[in-house]
Amino acid sequence: MYIKTISFSPKLVRDNIPEIMRQNGQEPLGCIAETDAEYAKFLHEKLLEEADEFFTPLNTHQNQLEELADIMEIIYAIGKFYGLSVDDVERVRKEKLEKNGGFNQRFILSGRRLTQP
Repeated sequence: MYIKTISFSPKLVRDNIPEIMRQNGQEPLGCIAETDAEYAKFLHEKLLEEADEFFTPLNTHQNQLEELADIMEIIYAIGKFYGLSVDDVERVRKEKLEKNGGFNQRFILSGRRLTQP
């Protein structure tokens, strides 16, 4: 017998979450993304959700570790969906780091002035 149904906006969850819910006496309600377009939409939304959670004010160090791990997992899923290997992404990341640098200097670009030759 179910006491209450709780509804919320649909979101992509990790593969084991429905089974974990069942083990905790909950019935997961939802569906499998049927099309590539639908799955891509939910991957995008999940990436934004996890990034927002990482930057939540007063997040503890442990929470930040977990949220960053979630961000990395969703990035791996996005790469797999689009046929991009982790090794290729890492190679291009290193190439861009060598060519353009990282984000450590904290420079915020707000425009540019063109000079006449």
